[in-house]
Amino acid sequence: MSDQRRREMLNKNRERRNFERQIERLHDDHNQKNTCVCTSMWTGSMVNGCWKEVTQMTPMGNVSKVVVGRGKRPILFHGAIVAFGNPDDREYDAVPESYFRREDPCHAKHSFHHTAVGQPATKQTGTLYFVGEESTGYIKIQWHSNKEEVWIFANRVEDTYAVKGSQTKLIGFPPP
Repeated sequence: MSDQRRREMLNKNRERRNFERQIERLHDDHNQKNTCVCTSMWTGSMVNGCWKEVTQMTPMGNVSKVVVGRGKRPILFHGAIVAFGNPDDREYDAVPESYFRREDPCHAKHSFHHTAVGQPATKQTGTLYFVGEESTGYIKIQWHSNKEEVWIFANRVEDTYAVKGSQTKLIGFPPP
């Protein structure tokens, strides 16, 4: 076995052990048994991406992603550890919360209509930043009127929240 191959295997095993320690720590912090949840997360770009079924191994919390390289510090963020593949040969990854599928009510404006009024929609992702578009965040939404799924600028989406019972109040945009 070559030195390069051995180094790759060592890094992969180290990364796996790090994820397994985080899984144990997060379950201990939340006083939970090892309960796994099947869920969907967005993978890829806006154009070539898709929803992928994964196993969420931890509840949402502060997780770290190991960066390969000497002297590199792990990246800490709010998210969960997910597992891909069979339980026998499982690969783990730390994923930010914004990549997980959600069904949050919101109001959104069409992207290039400056005088647009906020329309009811459902937010399907959090704010995602794609390669080449680091300064602009996008959110995937589904319009209530025609069920069309689109990516729009994050500043064109506002959350709604319940005030009393079934009444909702819009934050930011005037009601339609």
